[in-house]
Amino acid sequence: MTDKSDKKTAYCTFAEALGLGVADLQHPYEHQGLLSLVNTLQSRHLYLSLDASQLNVPQTRSSETYLSKHTRVIAFVGAGASAPILHRGAELIAELKRSPQFDYNKHFARIDELTLGGSATEVDLELELRAMSFTQGEEEALRSRIENIYGIRHPTILAYEMLAHLTKHRFLDAIVSFNWDELLDQCLEDELGRSDLTRLVSDRDCQGLPVSANSTAYRPLLIKPHGTASDRDTLRFTREQYYWITERMQTWLESAVGNQRCVLILLGFGLAGKDVQRVLSRPSHLCVYNLSASPVEESVLRELSTHRQRHGNTTDYVELAPPDGQGGDHSCDAAAFALTELLRMKAEEASAAADPGQYSLPILDARSTLRHQLVSAFGACDERLRSDEYVDYLRDRSFIELILAGCRGRGLLSISSLVEDRAGRYYTAYENAARERLGWPAQSWSELCSLAGFRGQYKGNETFAVRSEFCSKADDSCAPAQQSLEYVFEEELREYDLDKTVELFWTGLSPSTRSRAIARTTHGKAPRTESHRGPIPPIPRSLDQLVRGTVDDLQHTTEIEIVASRDNVCDRVFTAPRRIPTHTALHNITRAMLDRAAEAGGPVNLCIVAETGAWLASDYFSNLINRIDPESIDVIVAFRRYSTELEALFGDRLTLGQLPWYRHNRHMTIVCRAGMPQEGVYYARRLRSAFVTPVHVESRDSKTLFQSFAVYAVEAKIREYGERAWQAVQKDPSYSAINRDILARLPTTYSSLKQFRATFDVGKRASFSDDD
Repeated sequence: MTDKSDKKTAYCTFAEALGLGVADLQHPYEHQGLLSLVNTLQSRHLYLSLDASQLNVPQTRSSETYLSKHTRVIAFVGAGASAPILHRGAELIAELKRSPQFDYNKHFARIDELTLGGSATEVDLELELRAMSFTQGEEEALRSRIENIYGIRHPTILAYEMLAHLTKHRFLDAIVSFNWDELLDQCLEDELGRSDLTRLVSDRDCQGLPVSANSTAYRPLLIKPHGTASDRDTLRFTREQYYWITERMQTWLESAVGNQRCVLILLGFGLAGKDVQRVLSRPSHLCVYNLSASPVEESVLRELSTHRQRHGNTTDYVELAPPDGQGGDHSCDAAAFALTELLRMKAEEASAAADPGQYSLPILDARSTLRHQLVSAFGACDERLRSDEYVDYLRDRSFIELILAGCRGRGLLSISSLVEDRAGRYYTAYENAARERLGWPAQSWSELCSLAGFRGQYKGNETFAVRSEFCSKADDSCAPAQQSLEYVFEEELREYDLDKTVELFWTGLSPSTRSRAIARTTHGKAPRTESHRGPIPPIPRSLDQLVRGTVDDLQHTTEIEIVASRDNVCDRVFTAPRRIPTHTALHNITRAMLDRAAEAGGPVNLCIVAETGAWLASDYFSNLINRIDPESIDVIVAFRRYSTELEALFGDRLTLGQLPWYRHNRHMTIVCRAGMPQEGVYYARRLRSAFVTPVHVESRDSKTLFQSFAVYAVEAKIREYGERAWQAVQKDPSYSAINRDILARLPTTYSSLKQFRATFDVGKRASFSDDD
């Protein structure tokens, strides 16, 4: 296991690459407040990921489970989180006053009127905006200007990338953003997709009643009580307008907060406002963790505490803001980064301690954040980009996403999943921006893919594969087992050569994007647009290490992403599928199935369809499988990347079949006891799409799932010996009988599938001996 000092060094290296001074926040290993928050996030995540039987293990029992069940973990986001890119209060007012139509005398006369003849000594955002919007015409003009200033979505902020990551993997239940800008909206849509995010901006978005955050049908929430820039009619910018929130919006907001225990994370938000305190009066216990640049004002805390005490509710406040002078615009970035990194490190330590020999600690998967760090390093800027540089950014983001998708997909991608993922969505934005802002066509999709190291596959245009010059030396285990099967189109999974891929990355970026990233790493902030000209300085080592670490991480971890949307096919095929919401849940349900098989005793057969079988070759699961000592392990893969390891681990018990990846779209793990399927895990993955919705099935549904496995097993057996052997088997009299009995109605037991394979092997041997 990597020791603590090595992890500290890695943390500081990446913080430096992201332009964060490590002094912006106390180091995560040394801050008890962050540790407490991490424990809360882990407990909530485990409760949502584990079933009732798994929650009864000693480490997750009783009070901790109870608190997790009745806890809501939400983030309140304010203008301070968007500060690295967009204007805050005083800056916004100064920008609005630069309009040629602005009348200073009229404005200050209105300020005096609104303050009853007094004078405001400090800039009061709501008061100033109220004075600018006295008439309906002025209000419409103000809404238009705010929309223009804040209507930018694509430059990326690290804090928002971290929030999107935590929300997707169900460490956070909801986010409430009081900002008009849509930078956070974009990060969430990049990470979850629009279909997996419930975004509430106005009353029309509140369809139906809120779903419980503990339900498998729940989708993460983004609530914007003060409106959003892309819909100017929803903007609320005065104290009076804050109370325009409709009853339906209020219901959803109160549902997100809950009424028992709420853990609140503040990022750039000061908790001020009667509307906020009214909502926060509901939970019986409120615990506030402040990760903003400065502490919440004492008067605000006293008012909140007093208001809650009237209802008999308790309040805890944990200050995580950096000491004075160490915050700045990137303080929220540093805090969110520290929190997420500490969470990931603690999860790794917990999972490493889990013992397959006994059901103790759950396997906790917090997922890597390296890709989020990378896009933040190259997507952050301190000034709103000029038209040409904004187009460059969108083009470079498309280019970066193409390389990241290639690494995650091990060099083999279907165009359908590629264009629906981040790379395709950013390329569409790039096309539109090039045409609308610059008046010339964008670089073509095929040209950009070629620049990112891909080639179109010769079997039609549905597939992209990485060019061989960017690959490491192919491993022999990747090659197809039967070289004589010309009619089967096979493609290898290829590991990227790290040095060549990093070089490709740097040479493919535009000078402006590289300059901004290098300047932020070197100076802590990106330069203004005027300084992007001239020679590009040397690439800092920390930034180069971030690129290397991301490329290496993506091609050595799972490429699938679990999404929240329901799989309608599963709902029709199975009678009672139970959706698996997180990677943690997928790991632990698989382990629980194997544990139950071991406890039941008797012969166990495992039937598995996987892309490579890498999870079977892992130390944890290989030890667990060998502990239960199954009678047989039938595995069907798309690629023989781990065939040597699997054969060494499981010996004669292993039967390994192969189907080409374009026919291999059902992934499953089925546990059979005494020859009968008992339970299983299933998800569909067409053309190596990265997005899956796994389900757990039992009882009658497991027999239905086993029939799907039988189809694959039959096809893999056919392809093992080729079409000529299959035709000979069909002519065999013994096959004719079993065809009517078994293939006409698919095998529903392991023994019937085994019988078919034996008959096929007899026919195959006879056909080859006749030919000889």
